Amino acid sequence: MLKYEIMTFVRGSSMRLVECGKRMRYFFSRNVAIRGIKRIDKRKIPSGDGEIRLFAVMRNESLRLPYFFKYYNDLGVNRFFLIDNNSSDDSRDIALSIENLHLYSTSLSYKSHWYWIEHLVSKYGRNHWCVVVDIDELLAYPNVEQLKLKDVCCYLDTFGANALRSVLLDLYPSGPLESGILRSEHNPFSILTHFDHDIKKTVYNFFDKSNWKHFRQETYVGGVRERIFGKNLPCHLSKISLFKNNGKVYLTPGMHALNGGDFPDISGITFHTKFLSDFIDEVDEEVQREVHYGDAIMYKIFQKTIRDRKQLSFFSENSIRYRNSSQLVSLGLMTTSTRFDDFGKSKYGNTNI
Repeated sequence: MLKYEIMTFVRGSSMRLVECGKRMRYFFSRNVAIRGIKRIDKRKIPSGDGEIRLFAVMRNESLRLPYFFKYYNDLGVNRFFLIDNNSSDDSRDIALSIENLHLYSTSLSYKSHWYWIEHLVSKYGRNHWCVVVDIDELLAYPNVEQLKLKDVCCYLDTFGANALRSVLLDLYPSGPLESGILRSEHNPFSILTHFDHDIKKTVYNFFDKSNWKHFRQETYVGGVRERIFGKNLPCHLSKISLFKNNGKVYLTPGMHALNGGDFPDISGITFHTKFLSDFIDEVDEEVQREVHYGDAIMYKIFQKTIRDRKQLSFFSENSIRYRNSSQLVSLGLMTTSTRFDDFGKSKYGNTNI
């Protein structure tokens, strides 16, 4: 009996040492990554609560940035925090032209991008509603055509929620990808007109690195990516693009899950505008860089499909043309509630809400 107790103790001690080593490496890498960030602008960052603040990393996003800023400014974002990671186009100049923006820069590998986001959200997002997105992601919610983001945050505050769950909805053109040519400042919705409805819900074990433990949460799979690139594509279609940083929650890399999240009776959509004509060149570049998840395994699957299928088009007879938020509610891709609809009507008295 003593022999087995000793063996159990030794095995447990070894596992604890391994976990301790992982945590030490994590915090070491995080500190190195944070030290590599440099502030570019000199604009004052106000203290105090109440602003809606957006955080993102960019690299060569001059095509999408003008509409990105217009979209989120119109939605009601008060302040932007962007990290430029080795852009070689005019992304930095475009960003600096935005008055309510603070720009940071780093030349480190994109593999450290989540350390950068965690740092800025922790430093400048505490007690604020935070939007964390990629530059090719546009957050929406029920009645987005009438309601501002501050209205949604007010609703969530009123009913004790601290995050909005959303589905990452890939949009694509009605023709081959090469036809999806976006001009700077143009609305990507004018080109990315269709989507797939076949989104499936599942549960996944995510990892909280602040508490160093796993937690289970809903996620989504399927959609056009599974139809075009296969079920082996490592992809979550869940997004927590909006949450309140009260210091008690943990947002996972990729914004796929939030530990400590209290979710409301509504859900949203995060539109994904990746699949434009520049996607093909981006895939080849990211395969070479190998800085995304799993040494860019997802991009390698993208590349194989693109090479195997000339004039690749995502469009099919089951593709649905995007119209408005109420359409997505009727399809079950986003959810609303009588309480939320009544909340909107009480604020605006709009019969369309």
